[in-house]
Amino acid sequence: MRNHKHKHHNSRGTRKPKHPMHRARKNTASPHPLTVFLNDPDETDSRLSRLARQISRQPMDLNHFRAELLNKLRRVPYSQARFPDQHKDTFYERMEAAGALRVFLRTTTLRGIWHWLVLRDSVRTDRELESKHLSMERYPLRFHSFLSKELFRHERAIWAAISEYKVDERWLDDYLSAIVRENMRQLRILCLSKWPGSREPLLGKHREEELVAAVGIFYLLKRCFAGALPDRYLRRLTQLVCSPPDAKEISEERDEALEAELKRRRRDKGRAFRTKKTAA
Repeated sequence: MRNHKHKHHNSRGTRKPKHPMHRARKNTASPHPLTVFLNDPDETDSRLSRLARQISRQPMDLNHFRAELLNKLRRVPYSQARFPDQHKDTFYERMEAAGALRVFLRTTTLRGIWHWLVLRDSVRTDRELESKHLSMERYPLRFHSFLSKELFRHERAIWAAISEYKVDERWLDDYLSAIVRENMRQLRILCLSKWPGSREPLLGKHREEELVAAVGIFYLLKRCFAGALPDRYLRRLTQLVCSPPDAKEISEERDEALEAELKRRRRDKGRAFRTKKTAA
């Protein structure tokens, strides 16, 4: 009879503890609302849709974006020190200590952040054009209206001259066609401003694009870091990401607004879960 030797594997005390960031994963979330919006055939001919396409088609300089974020991480303190002489940890120092810097600087993470910023900038630009009565070309709407009327007047004057002097209209076909095309372009510009399109597909029930983008970036970072960093850090990191390149500190007001919005969403999610469970 053969003797079978059983090997006992005792992993306790021998397995190397894993770093908290071992669970960090790449962004595998559901389709971004901006992507859904741009692929919706019902939204192809609105001012907001055209703005979103215009902004999203601008090439993303990944190296510049990464360098800009690193500059803010190294420069801006994570929180205000209690005493003047106390050292203020920067976002970079906190992230490096947690071993999370590599995950944050991944191309997939940066592209995910960039898409939320494009959404924010698209809606922000749309609001600006609306409030200032400007076209997508950034000219006053009155100019386009004036130009359209002048083109109509000019076309009628040309036809009157053709009739009066018995000119073969084919001789001016190209010129007249150009006038009509330009007039149609001006009318389309005016129509886009008159029917700008709904912002709801991008913002949902919320009205503030800043907050919607911040919530999206927060949850993106939370998925990427897989719980390795506390929510307070992620909230403030989100504010840093959304801030201008020359930001010197985090807006406490925006941080509180984001915290309140996240709490509201958790309550709504819990309420919806209980309602579903009760109905079942």
